[in-house]
Amino acid sequence: MTPSTNQHVFDYIIMGAGFAGVNISYLLRTEMPNSTYIVFENRERVGGTWDFWKYPGIRSDSFLALFGLTWHPWPHGMDFAEAHRIRDYLEDAVRCHGLDKHIRLSHKVNKAKWSSKELLWTVTVTSSGGEPSDFKARYLLACTGYYDYKTPLQADIPGLSQFKGRSSILSFGPRTSTLRASGSFSSDQEQ
Repeated sequence: MTPSTNQHVFDYIIMGAGFAGVNISYLLRTEMPNSTYIVFENRERVGGTWDFWKYPGIRSDSFLALFGLTWHPWPHGMDFAEAHRIRDYLEDAVRCHGLDKHIRLSHKVNKAKWSSKELLWTVTVTSSGGEPSDFKARYLLACTGYYDYKTPLQADIPGLSQFKGRSSILSFGPRTSTLRASGSFSSDQEQ
């Protein structure tokens, strides 16, 4: 497939609609209102980490006051929230502040190339089921997080190969689970 000739030029292209991408989107809209920007999110929802990981008991390990959005108050009475509440909070912030107009969900950035001649980035993006399109911008902001969503880091645990029970990488394992006192792990789906 070759990219289409349909090119769009922006001041900023933001990759990712998790906390960083949403926050930068808001700051561009409020602090640089004459700038143009677009946010590409590969996934079907905003939220990044808080939408992707679904393992049992996932929640923040920091006070929401430390990483919440200063411009959108946290509406719940708890400091350490479950992932779905954090994702819903981000979705609410996007909706309430009109940031959704700038976010393109299910848009994968395939390639980014800098042109010193044009002083522009050319970013090739594919929407789900669509043809690649080129977008250009003076600035490219990578807000993609630091997780590899396809291949988790394999921990080197001494003796794991001799373990007779079932082991699982929770982030890619069953969505609900039960830990038993014997140390074995079972999925609610198996019970």
